[in-house]
Amino acid sequence: MQPIVTFVYAYYENPGMFEIQQKTWATYTDKQKARLEVIVTDDCSSNSPARDHLLPDTGVDLSLYEITEKVKWNWLECRNIGAHYAKGRWLLLTDMDHVVSPSVIAKIMKQEAYLEPRTVYQFGRVKAPDMSWYKFHNDSFFLTKELFWQSGGYDEDFSGLYGTSGMFRNRLFMVADRNKKWDDLPLILYGREVQPDASTVGMARKEGRDPEAIRKMVHGKKEQGRDIQRFVRPYRKVKVNG
Repeated sequence: MQPIVTFVYAYYENPGMFEIQQKTWATYTDKQKARLEVIVTDDCSSNSPARDHLLPDTGVDLSLYEITEKVKWNWLECRNIGAHYAKGRWLLLTDMDHVVSPSVIAKIMKQEAYLEPRTVYQFGRVKAPDMSWYKFHNDSFFLTKELFWQSGGYDEDFSGLYGTSGMFRNRLFMVADRNKKWDDLPLILYGREVQPDASTVGMARKEGRDPEAIRKMVHGKKEQGRDIQRFVRPYRKVKVNG
C-alpha cells in the first residue's frame, strides 16, 4: 500500500529521543502504519549513530540514511535527503525533539481528502511533560513533496551556519498558495530538561549563529550566480532489519 505521509527527521546524537520517537510510532494503529513511512537521516553522529539504536517490531516502514562528512548544522541536507526518497505524497518535516502523537496522525489521515496540495500547513505545539500550550514551530511543515521541490528545497551552502532556515521558509511561502496553522493538531515538544538529548548535544543551542557570515554567503552566491545546492556531502543508506 502506498504511504500517504512521510515523516522526515534529522538525527544527531539523539539516542534517547530517537527511542521515544520509535515507541510512539509503535503505538499507531496497523492502518495508520500501513499509510506511513519514516525517513531518518543521521547527520554524521560519531558516538551514538542512529543505526545502533533501532528498536525491533515497531511495525513502521523506516528508512535510515547517514551523512558521512561532518559539518555543523547539516540538517538542511538531512531534510533534502528525506524529501528526495519519500514515497508519500505528503511530507511532515520536523525536528527529532518533536513527536507526532497517535491522535494527530489519526486526524491528518482522516482529513486526507480535504487537504489542499498548494497549502503549507504548520502545527501548534504542546510541551512535555505537562502538555502545556507552547508557541508554533516555524520549522515544522506539512506539505506535498511537489511543493517542497518547487521551493528548491534547502540550500546546503548554508550548512554550518545556524539560523538560515528562514530562507527556505520564505521561498516556500512564495510558491505556495497559502499557509494554514493547525491549532488543533499540536506536536509534542521535548525539552532537554525532560530528555537530555532531545536537541543537539555537544553544542549550545544557537552555537554557529553568525549573521555576518550568512550575509557574506548570500552576497557571494549572488555575485557567482550560484543556485541552491543540494546533496553536497556524501551519504549512504543503512540497512534496517524488520
